[in-house]
Amino acid sequence: MLGTVITITPDDALIIRMDADEDNATCDSCSFKGHCSLPARKTLTLVRPGQWEVGQRVEVDISPRLIVLLSASMYLLPVILMIVCAGMMAGKGDILAVAGACAGLVAGIAVNVALNRFLPFEKIIQIKRC
Repeated sequence: MLGTVITITPDDALIIRMDADEDNATCDSCSFKGHCSLPARKTLTLVRPGQWEVGQRVEVDISPRLIVLLSASMYLLPVILMIVCAGMMAGKGDILAVAGACAGLVAGIAVNVALNRFLPFEKIIQIKRC
C-alpha cells in the first residue's frame, strides 16, 4: 500500500497517511488478504530512524519472509500439534486419541490467536521509499 509521511516526531516516529487503494490491487495479490488490518487504517505510526522527509511517498508492506513464517504457523502448527497429541494418547484408547487430537488442534489455534494479539504490528511492517 502507498502512503505519505505527514509528520516526523523528535523520537523518529513517522506518521504516515495511508492512501485509499480503490482497486485493491495490492491487497488482492497478498496471501494475508482478509487477515490484515493494514487496509482499514487511515494513518500509521511507526518508529523508523533514517532520512525521511515530510511529504515523501512510501510503500508500506509486510515482509515476504514473515508472511511465509506466519502462514506456516497458521496452517501447520495446529495440524502438527493435533498429530503429536493424538500420537501421545493413542496407546490409551481410541477415545483418548481423538480427545488428544482435539486438544492439540485447539492448542495450535490458541497459539496462533496469541501470536496475532501479542506480535507487535510495527515489527511486521516494512517501509520503502517510492
